Amino acid sequence: MNASLASVLAGHIFLGYIFAAKKRYPEAIAEYQKALSLEKESTSTECYLGYAYAMSGKHSEALALLQKLKTTKEYVSPAELAILCVGLGNKEEALDLLGKAYEAHDLQLRHLNVEPHNDSLRAEPRFQDLVRRVGL
Repeated sequence: MNASLASVLAGHIFLGYIFAAKKRYPEAIAEYQKALSLEKESTSTECYLGYAYAMSGKHSEALALLQKLKTTKEYVSPAELAILCVGLGNKEEALDLLGKAYEAHDLQLRHLNVEPHNDSLRAEPRFQDLVRRVGL
C-alpha cells in the first residue's frame, strides 16, 4: 500500500472512530465501510464497525461480524473484540476478553482508561481492577 492510500485509509478509520465517539453511528459506519473497501481484511476496523452497527440497532450485522471475527484465522485483538461485545451489551464477554488482552499483553490496553467505547464498563469492579493492574 502506498503512502497516500495509507493516509486515506487512516483518515477513514479516524473519522469513523470520532463519529462513533460522538454517537453519530451512521457516519461512523460509512467511514468504516470506506476503510474496509480499501483494506478488505482489517479485523481492527471490523471490530469498530461491529460496535457502530450494534449501537445503531443493526444487531444482525454486528452479530455476523462477531461470528466472523471469532472464527477467522487472522489475529483479532481481544481488546478490540471486547469493544464489539460492549456494543452488543455483552459486558461479561467484553470483560472476559479484556482479561485475555491483559494476559496477552495486548497493546490496545494502553487506551483502556480513555477508550470511549468502554464507558459502559467503567463502573464494573472487574474493569476497575483491570485498569489498576494495567497501571493506568
